[in-house]
Amino acid sequence: MVLHGLQVTCSPMSSVPGPKLAAMTYWYEIYCDVWLGGWYFRKIAEMHQRYDPIVRINPHKVHFNDPELIDPIFPGPSRKTNKHISTGRRTGTANSIVGTVDHDLHRRLRNTVNAFFSSASVRRLEPIMKDYMARLLVRLDTAGKNEEVVPMHFVLKACASDVITKYAFGDSFHFLDQEDYGIPSMEATDVFHLFNHAFCHFPWTGALLASISDWVIRMSIPSLTEMWNKNMVFCLNACSRLELFAISGVKWRSR
Repeated sequence: MVLHGLQVTCSPMSSVPGPKLAAMTYWYEIYCDVWLGGWYFRKIAEMHQRYDPIVRINPHKVHFNDPELIDPIFPGPSRKTNKHISTGRRTGTANSIVGTVDHDLHRRLRNTVNAFFSSASVRRLEPIMKDYMARLLVRLDTAGKNEEVVPMHFVLKACASDVITKYAFGDSFHFLDQEDYGIPSMEATDVFHLFNHAFCHFPWTGALLASISDWVIRMSIPSLTEMWNKNMVFCLNACSRLELFAISGVKWRSR
């Protein structure tokens, strides 16, 4: 309790407005994110309405809701800024680009995919987007004629997923071609996202989940198993296509 009291009264952030409980302990954030299923962002919005554009959201963080502070907080590549370790933990993939904490390492990893976001690459993406948007409009038109209720939340997810996987891997999950728009796979993804909050505050949960036998996951979270298997098959197929492409390139160069 003494340490919690010092967090409120003696911390350099003690003058920043916000709930005293949030300043004292992470359990306020944990309750909203882990127990309520990721609702802390809503609580933060309420804090801004009640207190100030700058509020203290936990013992070590403040949150800003002021457009004038965007440039000072996000100065670009000129200033090295490491992520907070909790942000890196949240994905459960510590070695990924998103989960990398160190600024320099993140930049080296990010450079490997920069070509995907160049102006030329975005222009090459346009025909893919038009193709899938045309498929989407056909399905919506058919649903309208049949007076069907369309789950737009999942429909837009299906379209976005097909576009980005086609662009990145040369093939897609074909969610737009499925009668249910791939809803079971997306719901499984949402289940996995709920674990992200636990990964953030309790890093050992990621290792625990990875160590659990497959049959336990199949029994307790069957949709998660379906998503994992589907993604594995997709990745294996993508790797096979890359190997064939590499082999054909070697043969072409040897001529």
